[in-house]
Amino acid sequence: MGGSAYTKQTVFVNKGGDDSTADGTYEGAFLTIGAALASITDSGTAKRYAVVVGPGNYTEAGFVLKPYVHIKGAGLHTRLTLTSNITLLGGVW
Repeated sequence: MGGSAYTKQTVFVNKGGDDSTADGTYEGAFLTIGAALASITDSGTAKRYAVVVGPGNYTEAGFVLKPYVHIKGAGLHTRLTLTSNITLLGGVW
């Protein structure tokens, strides 16, 4: 039974969040997806991230999606509108 072991970190985004004080926990969520992604500096094969986006409409000017990081909507009532491009880094998302 091969496979590589890794840890998974969760970073939260919701409409009650505050990018200037966020730490990414549920209680300290980010307001924007871009700020949540920018806070992740150590993703890799052994440390993967899920950015969980709470219900609401999010309009973002674009962001950088890093390797080993994925974005997950918290339900049917989450909508993301991009006014610019997403930049993809690396080869695995």
